[in-house]
Amino acid sequence: MRERFRHPQGSEAELAILEFPGPRGSIWTLVRDSPGDRGRETVMLCQAEAAEEVVAACVRLLCEQYGGRPETWHAVVVESLAPSA
Repeated sequence: MRERFRHPQGSEAELAILEFPGPRGSIWTLVRDSPGDRGRETVMLCQAEAAEEVVAACVRLLCEQYGGRPETWHAVVVESLAPSA
């Protein structure tokens, strides 16, 4: 598993995009990670074989919470998914 994106959501909650590499390609997952009664609680919000589907779900949630232009949020998320040079 590789964490590819993380964004604070307030109240110590965070959105994260995780990549699970596999022999036939990666599985991408959007999760909400927040404090719980017994440590951190992680809830899967979206899972797909294509990163773009998970990015779209993440952008939608960020726009709902913070406003702003979807194109701007999309650029921020996609940049974090790009491999490091």
